[in-house]
Amino acid sequence: MKLNFSLKIKLTLSILLVILFFGILATSFVFLYSRNNLVENEKQGLILRAQGNALVLEREFNHSIELSEALVESVLVKDYLSQKNPKEQDTVILEELKDFNIEEVYLAVYLMNKDGKTLVSTDESFVGQNYSFRDYFKQAVKGKSWVDVAFGVTSGELGYYFSNPVINDEGAIVGVAVLKMQPDFINQVILLVQERGEQIDKKIYLFDEFGVILHSGVGENVLNSIGDLDQSVLRKIEDKKRFPTEGIASAGYDGVFEEILSVEETEAVSFFDEIKNEERILVIEKLKDLPFYLMFDESADIFSETALIFSFYLGIFVLGAAVLAFIFIFLFVGGFLRPLKRLNETVKKTTKGDLSQRFEVKTTDEISDLGNNFNKLTISLQKSLTNVEKQVEDRTKKLENLNKLMVGRELKIREMKDKIKELENKKFKEK
Repeated sequence: MKLNFSLKIKLTLSILLVILFFGILATSFVFLYSRNNLVENEKQGLILRAQGNALVLEREFNHSIELSEALVESVLVKDYLSQKNPKEQDTVILEELKDFNIEEVYLAVYLMNKDGKTLVSTDESFVGQNYSFRDYFKQAVKGKSWVDVAFGVTSGELGYYFSNPVINDEGAIVGVAVLKMQPDFINQVILLVQERGEQIDKKIYLFDEFGVILHSGVGENVLNSIGDLDQSVLRKIEDKKRFPTEGIASAGYDGVFEEILSVEETEAVSFFDEIKNEERILVIEKLKDLPFYLMFDESADIFSETALIFSFYLGIFVLGAAVLAFIFIFLFVGGFLRPLKRLNETVKKTTKGDLSQRFEVKTTDEISDLGNNFNKLTISLQKSLTNVEKQVEDRTKKLENLNKLMVGRELKIREMKDKIKELENKKFKEK
């Protein structure tokens, strides 16, 4: 009984361990597969959202570009800047500029002569200021339409600049028209798009070609940089008076900073945040024909947690199935081993000398073969024992006959000795 029970336990535990091993393997696979799928699905979702936001931002930026192009086509503006000594802050021109400040989206709309001096502006503090050092002026005075972003040296406010050259009827550049958009308008556009999508993402960034952050759901990162800026870039920003360089700090994306700035279209990047000790998903979108990037940042750990929950429930299911399997396998193995128990009892009786025992086989497996071979063995032993007993009986009879013969001979010899002794005694008396 002990042997059978041990065999039953061994078989059951072996099968149970196999179930648990493959269950753990399946659970691990489900965790990794579901997590990777969730991350990939989220990446695709973020890419679609980034592309949608980018389209809206591009539309707003292009609207301002078109507005600045319309401004430089104004006959009043052309005639005014074509004058040899145009009057500063001309009221007629000022009214014209105000008409272009639709819904007061722009902090200032102003005109500059070929030397970079501001002649007329909706923000009077700009008048008389020379901004020839600005890229938007340098590019426009060369005949290019330009979009730029900078921290105002006069206003002390961040702004998006849209500049275009003013060209007179003879085809000569006579000045530059500029629209300075307030950043809050762009910020609101981003937030409105997010609200329309029913998800406010506090990890969304808009930054320029240097990596300086212009919009961030985390407000303190504005005018910081996506990654650590090297000294050459800082000097370039300082020379252009683009931003106050002393306050620029890294937002913590140093490990993928170069990769982020090298994006040409939409790209998803995996990033491990060593500070927070978590993996994050970054989706970067380059705004078409504009020096700006849009980036979404979301933690991948939430998908690990979701995948872990799936795996946890699967693990519970596997464990429950293993327990049920243990019970059923234990019962089934017991049924399979029951013939062995009967065979063991038959063997015990046989070892005690009862060779008439036979194992009744009712299976069609190896146990059946074992039982048949056992029966053949007992039959063979029984025949051998019968033969041995017969041989012993015959030998015993022979020995008995031989013994009788030997005893008869000894008696005759003794009788002969006695007769000889009598004759010798008789002769001795006669003498």
